[in-house]
Amino acid sequence: MTKDPRRLTDGFTTLEAGVDSGLAPSLIKPTQVAAAVNAQMRGGYIKPRPGVNKRTLRFPGVDSALFEDAKFQGAHRYRTSSGNDVLMAAIGGRMFKIDIANQFKVQDITIGAGITTSLTVNFTIPAQSASDNATVTDSSVFVIGQFVFIGGGTMKITGIPDGVTLTLQNTNAVAGTIVSGGANINSVGEPDSSLLEFSWMIQAEQFFLKQNGVSSPYIFDGATARRATPSEIPVGTVMAYVMGRIWIASPDRHQFVAGDLVYGPSGTATYNYRDAVLKMTENDLLATGGAFSIPDSAGQITAIVPIAVLDTSTGQGPLMVFTETQAFSINAPIDRAIWKLVTFPVQTISMIGPGPVGQSAITQVNSDIWYRSSADIRSFVVARRNFQLGGQNTWSNSGMSDEIRTILDFDQRQKLSHSSSIVFDNRLLSTVSPVWTSRGTYFRGMVALDFFTVSGIGRQSAPAWNGVWSGLRILQLVTATVDKVDRAFAFVLSAANKIELWEISRDAKQDNGTKPIQWSFETRSFRFNDQGFGEKQLMTGQQAIDEVFGTVNFNLMFRPDQMPIWTPWISWSECALSEDCATPECGQPQVGPQQYRLQYRPKTKFPQPSDACNESVSRPMNLGFEFQAREEITGHCRFKHFLLHTHWRDEPPMGECPGEGSCVGVSGCDINPFTYSSE
Repeated sequence: MTKDPRRLTDGFTTLEAGVDSGLAPSLIKPTQVAAAVNAQMRGGYIKPRPGVNKRTLRFPGVDSALFEDAKFQGAHRYRTSSGNDVLMAAIGGRMFKIDIANQFKVQDITIGAGITTSLTVNFTIPAQSASDNATVTDSSVFVIGQFVFIGGGTMKITGIPDGVTLTLQNTNAVAGTIVSGGANINSVGEPDSSLLEFSWMIQAEQFFLKQNGVSSPYIFDGATARRATPSEIPVGTVMAYVMGRIWIASPDRHQFVAGDLVYGPSGTATYNYRDAVLKMTENDLLATGGAFSIPDSAGQITAIVPIAVLDTSTGQGPLMVFTETQAFSINAPIDRAIWKLVTFPVQTISMIGPGPVGQSAITQVNSDIWYRSSADIRSFVVARRNFQLGGQNTWSNSGMSDEIRTILDFDQRQKLSHSSSIVFDNRLLSTVSPVWTSRGTYFRGMVALDFFTVSGIGRQSAPAWNGVWSGLRILQLVTATVDKVDRAFAFVLSAANKIELWEISRDAKQDNGTKPIQWSFETRSFRFNDQGFGEKQLMTGQQAIDEVFGTVNFNLMFRPDQMPIWTPWISWSECALSEDCATPECGQPQVGPQQYRLQYRPKTKFPQPSDACNESVSRPMNLGFEFQAREEITGHCRFKHFLLHTHWRDEPPMGECPGEGSCVGVSGCDINPFTYSSE
């Protein structure tokens, strides 16, 4: 390092404390940055987030347009008898199952769907509302009045003259279209409304249930789908399966009820009495009435979730019912016959304050609950449980996201009910920046909270926000376990407005296999060693990087003091060959391209920055009391250190009478963190 008596140096090495945009850039910790996009600080050094990859879906016997071109209404995981999860998605009123382990095979499991026959001769679609006979292989699988898909449209069966003929009336198919012999005719089934905004879903034992607050509940037992009968669970909204019972919020979300206990007498031998959970024969609690009520002042029920009870002396129950402004603890005995005999409160208030915006926006982290509220991201702490670090409370019933306030403050709160959160790879991922469309509400990115910092024994510290991750228009985040491996997925609305499925990786260096990730960070405002009191001239800077993969482009900017816009400094690129067609040196025979090792660049020095005039303060842009840097990177590398070098300047000991300052405007656009696309 150059020995210069006038030089003052400041910068960063490790950034394990993550992002803090809630404080002024001058006040954050030396181990933090003021902002970051598509970055992670796991392990201390900053580098790009893990890549995401589009998954190719297979649609054997299913019209892909029903999935890709309809309205997204929600998704959930479903554990099959094999132990693997599949993904269940409500789209356009229909239900789809995505078998991850079977090469992402998509099945339409809408009630009544899957009935099919095929044409034996060509069929010409008649005029609108007109009818004609179609010759098929087997007409007996249908009944009069059913709707079927044929020729890219929908027709109604108005007659079945014999075992090989269907009389079809055109409802919305294109008249004159010739459908070739051998083409399939598929039943439409009984879908829900395609206009509904959202569905609520759970799994109870082997049963998957979907509610929308309007239609009779959808029930899927792993093989067939049907509607609930009048003696089974009622029409509702928010649901949870806790303590062997299904808990359901009413359509207006001001009441909730509990179903029968699993393995109870209301079940059947066919399902080994596990289907008792679908029944409502025990609905007679507290001697009178059939439902728990929530005060109108608490708002609507937004989520029902189980929670660990670490200390039973607190009276905290194992079921939490969240509303818009409160949380209620339900401590009901398993045996409903003794509910009316209990001497402790069945329903008590556990929290007063903003609740989660929706069922998908809440997730469990260890024995705690994290959720997105209308204003921030929060942690719910049970009764006497108290997480402490250094003698100070680190978690409480208040917002835990002031460090990313500049991102959350711009969310459209009326659209946040569609937000989703998951825990994956020891991170909390929560969607941000909602946008409503006729195809569903998508989110322009997600924020990441890294719990890796609290995972060690001898080096625990507070979780660290990693900023915002962009690149996908996310409809919903969901996790699944396949072959004992936890995986994370995002239902996405593509730039072409097609519904797609993308997977979030743990360590991929690029998006979708080959696309370099665009990422950036803004340093704290460096005050050097005089707390920013002395005037300085920015002279140069330097950085050291490693894990260089392929071509990496850099664009460096800076600003003095509290300047609102950035000044360009220097752009350049580094290249480290990642692979080619040479024969691999390690391992024979050749099974792929030669994979080269990641490289490093120990020191890259920057030239002296621009001294263009800063008209607002009538001084050169490279003069200031403190300096902040912003670096935009495209490609994969990891920063080992980043430094700025200044020269201190002599100042006159006495001030001068200030004259009348000039009145000029400072123009420039804010940085948009959502411009990058992973596609």
